[in-house]
Amino acid sequence: MISVEDLERSLGTQLRAERVRQRLDQENLAKAGGVTRAVVSRLENGTGATVHSLLAIVRALGKTGWVESLKPAVAVRPMELIRSQRPPVQRVRKRKDDEA
Repeated sequence: MISVEDLERSLGTQLRAERVRQRLDQENLAKAGGVTRAVVSRLENGTGATVHSLLAIVRALGKTGWVESLKPAVAVRPMELIRSQRPPVQRVRKRKDDEA
């Protein structure tokens, strides 16, 4: 099983590659994300940062899809579940206000 430290390093490598691809230096990315340059450096080196800082940098890079991809897919929608538990409709009657 892959260690947390290895995951941090891998994520840091991906963040650095995206920053370089966008031709941003650490200082400008830090400003865009509302964090310090040291935070960006720690994230890129895989030496830890808060989830808040990580999300700020991901958003500043325009990569919120990375986070969205982590959300589990909803297998059953709540309204579909409610509808499936109702007895099937057997007949339809006209309402009084429809007769006019």
